[in-house]
Amino acid sequence: MEGFSDGAVPVVSVGRTTVEGDDRALPAVLLDVSDRPDVADLARVHALEGVGDVRTAAAVRTVGDPADWLIRLDVAVDRPVRCRFHVVTGLVASLGLLRDVADTGLLVIATGEPEPGARWLAVEIDRPQLAEVLATVSGGG
Repeated sequence: MEGFSDGAVPVVSVGRTTVEGDDRALPAVLLDVSDRPDVADLARVHALEGVGDVRTAAAVRTVGDPADWLIRLDVAVDRPVRCRFHVVTGLVASLGLLRDVADTGLLVIATGEPEPGARWLAVEIDRPQLAEVLATVSGGG
């Protein structure tokens, strides 16, 4: 699993948010996209051209002490633009968020400051795969 975190878009914070048209408090991450203009522009492109083709995958690195385990979420966009990125976060610190993602099947990815007009993209997550990853972790690795 060498390189598990290499090239990850940094996570600034995790939490919950609401989005227009959905009253639920959805799991969300705020990303630092200062070095990734392609990721920063995704929400704008999707707002103009539609959701397109988005795939996700989840993996966990269960090496060492459980407090040091990491989870990686990969996002691959093929339409209307092509963009690949992943985020890596501590499993223990994000377990509640990840369970919310598995329950809702959605993750809101914010790429701007949390203020009116902030840029965000709600991504459907592969629920069965994420549930499988979380079950593996619950089973002790």
